[in-house]
Amino acid sequence: MEDNFTLCQGVSVGGAEKLRSCCHIQGDNIRGVLSCDIMAKVACGVIEKLAEPIFFFLELPDSERDGYKTYYLDNCTKEVALAIMKRYGTVLVNDGVSRFGFGSHKNDEEIYFTDYQDAIQRSLRSFLTDLG
Repeated sequence: MEDNFTLCQGVSVGGAEKLRSCCHIQGDNIRGVLSCDIMAKVACGVIEKLAEPIFFFLELPDSERDGYKTYYLDNCTKEVALAIMKRYGTVLVNDGVSRFGFGSHKNDEEIYFTDYQDAIQRSLRSFLTDLG
């Protein structure tokens, strides 16, 4: 992973110069904290590995309840999912309050970008092989 760690817009933390992107395996899942500048690249790499049809989900803060409201876009092709990242990836990564991800309807593989540049990949260990 990269040596330089870039914070997403709106995220601040003391000692940021000491941060590094990293990941670890928890059972069949991969969990990591990613530099802002590689989040979109990781998302696109995972999309390429997902079996179609793919779904996209977006979680936004719900002002009426204490939590998030989830929006889905089902039955996407890889091309549609990659187009979402090309068009909206910068906003999704840098928004700060939203959470988003992509997954496969064929199996339980997905990637989920949560708060503070945290990324969770479910059942996608084959992706690690390609990262080296």
